[in-house]
Amino acid sequence: ELPQSVEPQDIIRARMVLEPDIAREAALHLDDESRRVLSEILEKFRLESKVGVITKDTDRAFHLAVAKASGSTIYAMIMELIFKAMEQEMWDLILSRTIATQKFRDQNNLEHIRICEAILDGRADDAHEFMKSHMAMLYERYWSE
Repeated sequence: ELPQSVEPQDIIRARMVLEPDIAREAALHLDDESRRVLSEILEKFRLESKVGVITKDTDRAFHLAVAKASGSTIYAMIMELIFKAMEQEMWDLILSRTIATQKFRDQNNLEHIRICEAILDGRADDAHEFMKSHMAMLYERYWSE
């Protein structure tokens, strides 16, 4: 069961530690179904990038699909829990003032595209580094404004 309130900083720290390794594992263990799902998400990111939008649903679907693609049930469960914790009202406010703004939206989409391409190409080290960089930007995006 999820605690009543999880501090955003706790969520960000957990994601910074976990998600680069999850991306590496996804690139190493990608099966046909995960490849299909990530390819569809990649096309959504490309379309969203062209029209200048970012959707919370695509973002969530991507990070959860990467966790599932890792082949680790535990990683998938942890990421589900993390995104469940991010359903708090506070997160909607944080997201609306950060990655939903043009300043961060375009960069966020490009980062997602690079990570997804690396995973689909089986470039595990690139997937790890790209996700690590993406996660490192979370603090700046969420608390710099």
